[in-house]
Amino acid sequence: MSTIRTLRSGWKQISNKARWILLIYMCALVLISGLDGIALFLFSKLGLNIAGELTSDYPSGNLILGIWCIVLFLIRSATALGITWVGCIILAHEETAIGQRNLHTYFNMEWKTRLSEKVSGIYDFVDRGPNSLVQQYILSFATLIAEIFSSLVIFGVILSLNTITALSGFLFFIFVALSQHKVISLSSRRAGLEIAENFTGTYNHLSDAFYLSKLLQITPSLSFSSIILLKRRGLSNARARAVFIESLPRYMMESVLVLGVIVVGVATLVTQGSSAIVPSLAIFALAAFRILPSINRIQGLILGLIGREPIAQMALRSFEVSKPKLIARTTEIQKDFILELKDVFFSYEHSGQPLLSDISFQFRRGLQYAIVGPSGSGKSTLMDICMGLLVPDSGSVSRFFLMQDKIAYSSQETFVVSASLAQNVALEWTDEVIDLECVKWALGLSSLEINDLKIQVNQNSLSGGEKQRLGIARALYRKPTLLFLDEPTSALDTDTELDVMKSINELRGKTTVLIASHKLSTIKHADVIIYIENGAIKGSGSLTEVQALMPDFDEHI
Repeated sequence: MSTIRTLRSGWKQISNKARWILLIYMCALVLISGLDGIALFLFSKLGLNIAGELTSDYPSGNLILGIWCIVLFLIRSATALGITWVGCIILAHEETAIGQRNLHTYFNMEWKTRLSEKVSGIYDFVDRGPNSLVQQYILSFATLIAEIFSSLVIFGVILSLNTITALSGFLFFIFVALSQHKVISLSSRRAGLEIAENFTGTYNHLSDAFYLSKLLQITPSLSFSSIILLKRRGLSNARARAVFIESLPRYMMESVLVLGVIVVGVATLVTQGSSAIVPSLAIFALAAFRILPSINRIQGLILGLIGREPIAQMALRSFEVSKPKLIARTTEIQKDFILELKDVFFSYEHSGQPLLSDISFQFRRGLQYAIVGPSGSGKSTLMDICMGLLVPDSGSVSRFFLMQDKIAYSSQETFVVSASLAQNVALEWTDEVIDLECVKWALGLSSLEINDLKIQVNQNSLSGGEKQRLGIARALYRKPTLLFLDEPTSALDTDTELDVMKSINELRGKTTVLIASHKLSTIKHADVIIYIENGAIKGSGSLTEVQALMPDFDEHI
C-alpha cells in the first residue's frame, strides 16, 4: 500500500501536461504492441507452413512471411525506443520543476526545522529524490502498466490461435511470476532502504571531511576512515544486492521455461491428442519469445518500484513554511521605528524552559543597537527572531517596513563559495546581475583589500579575518536599512576592527544596525546597549548607563 500512496503523492507533484504525456506514453506502447500481435500471428502461420500443416496463400510464400515478421518486430522496437526517449526528455523537465519547488520550500522552511537538517538533506530533497520519483518511479510505473497491457494483447493473439496453449502457458507464467515476487520483493525493499540510509550516512561523513579537511590533516582521526569504510561497504553491498535482485526474474524465468514446455505438452496431449503437440509447442515457443521478456520486464519494474521507493519518498517530504508575522502600523510609526518585539517568549523543542522570556523592545530607525550578555543568554536567538527566522511561542514581532527597506545579515563564520570575489560578495552566480561598483564600495567599507574582483576564491584561500570581512561586505552590498551583525569583528586585529567599525558607524542615520558581540571595542559606540541574561532583558541604555545598572557587565564583555 505504501507504493500506491507514494505514486498518488508523486502524481500530484507533476503538471497536467506531464500527466497527459504519461497517458499518451502508455497508450502508445500498448498500441504498438499490436505490431507484435500481427507479427506473432504471421510467424505462427510461417511455422505451420513449414510444419506442413497449411499451404501458403501468399504469392511469395514463406520467405515474404518471414520478412514481414522481421520488419514488424524491428518497427515495433524502434517505435517503442523513440516513444521512451520522448517520455524521458519531457519528464526530465518535470524532475527539474519538482526540484526547484523543493528548493524554494527548503529555503523557506521554519528555521527550527532547518537547524535539525543534515547537509545531505538538501541533495536528497532537491536532486536525488525528484530524480528517483519522476524518472525511476512514475515513469517505471507507466511503463509497467503498458507492459501489462502489451502482454494481454499478445496473449489475446495466442488465444485466437490455440486456446489450450494460451491458457496453460499464461497460467504457468503468472504462477511463476507471482511466486518469484513473493520470494524476492521483501529483499528488494530491504536493499532499497539500506541504499538510502547508507548513501545519506556516507555523504554526511564525506561533507564533514571536506569542511574539517585542515583539522583532520593536522590532527588525524583514529576512527574516520573506518566509519567511512563501514558506510561505503554497506552502500556497495546494498547496491550489489539491488542489481542482483532485479536480474533474478530473467534468469529464473528462463530456467523454468523448460517446465513450461512440459506443462503445455501435457495439457495438449490430454485435451487434443499427440498430433497437436508439435503445433502447440511451436506456438508456445513463439509466445515465450515475446511474452517471456515482457514478464521479465514487468517483474523487474515491480522490484524496481519497491527498491526505489525510499529514495523517491525523499522528494515528498513536507515542511512547515516560515511565515513571519507582519503587523501594519500607521505611517508615523513606520517613519520612527523599524522593528518592535512585544511580550515575546521562545523555547526550542524538548527544552525544559523558555530561552527568551517576556522580551519587549522597540528599535528606532537609523540607530545602532548592541545586544550583549553572558554566553548562552539568548543573544543569537533574539537576533534570529528579529530577522524572522524563528517564530516566537507567544508574543508578536512587527517589522515596519517601507517599500524601499531591505534586511541583511553577517554571521561570525562566513562560508566562501568556489567562485570569483565579486560573485562571493554579491552571492550571485552570473556576472550579468552583479553591480561591480557596489561590490567595490562594500569591499572598501569592510576593509577587504583585494583589487581583482574576478579572482577565484574558495573556503581555503582566505584567512579567517578575510572571510569575516567578506561576510560584512556581503551584507553591505545590499545597502540594507536593517543590518544584523553577529560577532562581526571576532577574527579581526585591532587596526582592522577600528577601520570596519568606523565604516559601520558611518551608516548611522541611514541604517538600523543590531550587533551581537562580546568585545567592548565593537559595541562601545552603539546608541543603545541591550543587556540580556537568562533570556530576559535586564537593562538597556548607553554604555555608561548599562555599566552603572549591571555591576557584572564588564565580566561578560
